[in-house]
Amino acid sequence: MIFAGDQQGRKQALAKLLPYQREDFIGIFRTMKGLPVTVRLLDPPLHEFVPQDEAAISRLATSMGLSIETLRARIESLEEINPMLGHRGCRLGITYPEIYAMQARAIFEAAAQLTKEGTSVLPEVMIPPNRNGPRTADHEKDLR
Repeated sequence: MIFAGDQQGRKQALAKLLPYQREDFIGIFRTMKGLPVTVRLLDPPLHEFVPQDEAAISRLATSMGLSIETLRARIESLEEINPMLGHRGCRLGITYPEIYAMQARAIFEAAAQLTKEGTSVLPEVMIPPNRNGPRTADHEKDLR
């Protein structure tokens, strides 16, 4: 997902991740047995999830059918010199709204499945913090 070249590629990768996320939430909700569960949507520094050593970069480039130079350029584009200017807080969801959409879908599909099975589920979705109220409102609208 991190290395997808466009939104369609990210959506395809996220579609593969959806079942894993849903199963994770099913497990969490079952364990919590009807207690509230707060799920914070992702806001990680993406550059921390990419390979840094040359051997791993080479293997990943080969597996993705990319040149090492193309992959290295993508890795460098993700680096954050100043976290305040990166994808922390709600900015990941602004840049890549499909990530939050997949997470919300996984949360609510898990909740719906368990509810149908008779398990009480109380999911609470936390949008990563920001200092701009309209951005939070936009995310809330998108997730509904």
